[in-house]
Amino acid sequence: MKLFAIIIGSANLLNVGKSKVKKSKKDKKDKKAQKLHKLANAKPKAKCCRSKTRCLKCPVVIHKLQREINAGNVDRDHLLKVIAQARKR
Repeated sequence: MKLFAIIIGSANLLNVGKSKVKKSKKDKKDKKAQKLHKLANAKPKAKCCRSKTRCLKCPVVIHKLQREINAGNVDRDHLLKVIAQARKR
């Protein structure tokens, strides 16, 4: 009886990996764009920590990101460039 359970269990393990569905590149880009909009709507820190590279929750970074989104620039690549530029000092 134990041998039969082991054989059935190993057969189920072999089928588990085949049922996964691959995500397309478009789905991944959509998730990244959603993260950017979520970051823009996040509450900034009360005060900038003034480190050499600004953190993502810095008020300056979030303000510049919100300004670009409100201006109508919602392209993911453009928003990533805005964040990179805002984080530089």
